[in-house]
Amino acid sequence: MKKIFLFLLVSVAIFGFTACNDDDEGAMPPIYEGFRVEPSTILHPGDKVTITAVQKQKGRYLYGAKYTWEIRRNGASEEEGSLLFYGNNEGGESNYNDPQWVTTIPSDATPGIYTCRFEARWNNAADGETGSWSSVGGEGLKGNITSISSTLYSRANGSFTLSIQ
Repeated sequence: MKKIFLFLLVSVAIFGFTACNDDDEGAMPPIYEGFRVEPSTILHPGDKVTITAVQKQKGRYLYGAKYTWEIRRNGASEEEGSLLFYGNNEGGESNYNDPQWVTTIPSDATPGIYTCRFEARWNNAADGETGSWSSVGGEGLKGNITSISSTLYSRANGSFTLSIQ
């Protein structure tokens, strides 16, 4: 009788562990829709601009977020000063909010077409789901953002163009 009871107890324990494993999910970066730029019209030197990387789906089990932004004039060489400006911010322990960069177009910016680049990096707090996800677009949004996840870290890269007159 003791052997049957022990067998049933072990069976219930094994069933319980396998049922719990179905609920576990690994780390995953956010999946983005694109960039929201405010104001959305053509920009001028001295204008304040807010750029937001809009998430379609929030990431999970991530920490140590770091976001990097830069704007470069298209067709200009490094020597000509193609880098208009560069921004960096630490996102903290979570990525629940859409990453945002608020900056001012320098008053001496040369009119032209510029490319804004965005990069995000996170450490995974759990083994990541290996994969790649591309932005799906959204009404009033610009550019594209691709999110990539590996076992230990996740990242996202994206870009769009804007005009400065």
